[in-house]
Amino acid sequence: MKTKIIKTLSAGALFMASAAGFAAPVLPDFVVTPGSVPGVTDTAPFTADKITGNYNEAFTVTGANTFITKAYWDAGQFVKNDGATPLTAKLTQLGNSYGLYAVFDSVGTFATSADGSVFTGGTGSIKIYIDAALDTTKALGATGADDIVIGDNADDYLIATSDYLIAAAGTQSAGLANGDFKFVFGDFTLTPEGASFFTSPSPFYFGLDLAGQFNSFEISGNQQINGSADAWFGVPEPAGLALIGFALSGLGLFGRRRKS
Repeated sequence: MKTKIIKTLSAGALFMASAAGFAAPVLPDFVVTPGSVPGVTDTAPFTADKITGNYNEAFTVTGANTFITKAYWDAGQFVKNDGATPLTAKLTQLGNSYGLYAVFDSVGTFATSADGSVFTGGTGSIKIYIDAALDTTKALGATGADDIVIGDNADDYLIATSDYLIAAAGTQSAGLANGDFKFVFGDFTLTPEGASFFTSPSPFYFGLDLAGQFNSFEISGNQQINGSADAWFGVPEPAGLALIGFALSGLGLFGRRRKS
């Protein structure tokens, strides 16, 4: 039996921690080497700590209080200084010479009350790709159970993956159409190509957090949602993880932990 140490939270968990009164996390730095992308030349490595972007999601209610969702996220910009300082496309070449995107999914439950709605992810996965020619198209499926339709992706390649959703949560306050969400993935693994792109630290971070805001949707049938989302990597100390887990469990939002 392989014992695993949970070192990070998903975007959903991190968002809920901040919503519960925790300070914004200090974002760990990472180094990107865009010259590893075919066709990108004369670009030096740079340091960042967050990636911002937009996402689109297909959400389907599958039962009295269950859902399934699939989404894609397009990275728009690298940021540094704990997410305060955007880096230019001239420096990073993101959006100029290559694209970066992710597809992710989750199955979970939701609960509604007079205060609003709460979503809790149970299982989920994420895959991150490089679009070397900036020509990839993406389209949502008809339902949250249908795969994202990816086109013109012959030049795309996988750089990272995780099928371990540590926690996920979202909220929609009563009377509001929009809301917030966060996913925390563990066992975050770079492919060899990913290790040439994300070159430091080595070994790379154990976890990925993806957190953001979604625009208007109703909790019924099949819904297509869009919004914005940020991604960062993190390895919280065990004490900090336990504290956040305690806060989430008090809200009934802490996702399942995979048995090893």
